[in-house]
Amino acid sequence: MKISIHKLLLTLLLGFFFSSLTIAQTHIGLKGGFNSSGTPLYIGEVNDIVGRTNYSSLSISVPIDIQFNNNFSIQVEPSYLEEGTGISFRESSKFNYTTNIINYIKLPLLAKFGLNLNAYKIFVMLGPSASYGIGLKSYHVVDFPESIETRKETFTFEEEGIKRFDLGFSYGGGVETTLAKKIKMVIDVRCNLGLIDIDESIDRNTYTESLTLSMGLIVPMGVLFSKKEEVVN
Repeated sequence: MKISIHKLLLTLLLGFFFSSLTIAQTHIGLKGGFNSSGTPLYIGEVNDIVGRTNYSSLSISVPIDIQFNNNFSIQVEPSYLEEGTGISFRESSKFNYTTNIINYIKLPLLAKFGLNLNAYKIFVMLGPSASYGIGLKSYHVVDFPESIETRKETFTFEEEGIKRFDLGFSYGGGVETTLAKKIKMVIDVRCNLGLIDIDESIDRNTYTESLTLSMGLIVPMGVLFSKKEEVVN
């Protein structure tokens, strides 16, 4: 029996989420950040390439941190971010700049090792990450001698030979500190490396790669539920 990838990812996410509710030392929160992608993503035929640059965008995630002791936890972090690249090339008398982008839903499963230093905890994290592409698009800027033209194109993964599913490895580190009322502020940086060639073309290989810097707040789940019970009573 075949199971679609997106249903499998959703099942895993819900399983980790609801199982974590039974653990007292579980935190949940919201993080936003900055993602710099160096994924060499090419769509269609591109000739006379002059240069390639990283693509920068914003990211958002919901960290669910399941703490087993003061120094070790498992973190599941459903995320939205974009991978892509900027390509400069010449075509007759025109100079073109194209940005190719994949919109991803990512689900990293990270082992997190921490060291408490007074009011701060320094940590490192690493683990596998599954990604599912939900959009594929390009932004074009064409510099004619007398004018500049911009346009956007959207594509399907199937017609461009780009795989939706990607499996990768993430690692990084950061620092967290407790603010008022058990709220923790977290800052971390993470490197994401794809392990699957997402381009089905036989003449090039494309592996995702990006660096994400994020910051956010997390709170114990017990605090959230206790407040809800107080309101009911």
